[in-house]
Amino acid sequence: DAALAEAYTPSADPLILVSGDGDFALLAARHPGAVLVVSGAPSTRLREAAMVVDPAVDGLQPIRRWLATHGLA
Repeated sequence: DAALAEAYTPSADPLILVSGDGDFALLAARHPGAVLVVSGAPSTRLREAAMVVDPAVDGLQPIRRWLATHGLA
């Protein structure tokens, strides 16, 4: 987690986190661009800071829509 957070550079670009770890909630909340969290068990703090998709429950369509909306598809 520390190496990933250290490599992070704030920008207005969209950010995708594939983690439910609440340690990333502050990073998600402070990110100046859109944030998508892909996780089956996201922390409450992540749910409050970003759009969360559980592919096992929600399928892949919400991820595809998010990517398209933010110019990534």
